[in-house]
Amino acid sequence: MQADEKARKAAQRRRVLAKSRKTVASVLAVAIRDSELKQSEVARETGMTEDMLSDIVTGQRKTELGEIALIAKAINEDPLVLIRRMFNW
Repeated sequence: MQADEKARKAAQRRRVLAKSRKTVASVLAVAIRDSELKQSEVARETGMTEDMLSDIVTGQRKTELGEIALIAKAINEDPLVLIRRMFNW
């Protein structure tokens, strides 16, 4: 594979990952807002710092599946519901 092709595929992968990170962030931000809890309350319940949670809901930070589950539990939401929303966003 030529260097140009590798670079093009790498750039495409970065775009896809950035888009998926924004999707995850949007779904979590809406879910937290709809729960009527403050981000600080959700952060405290999950054991995250407020900055860490803020970075997640703004798409500045990659989110692990376990973190999604913690956030879902904190806002009394089924993690599978959130994940389905992410795939359907």
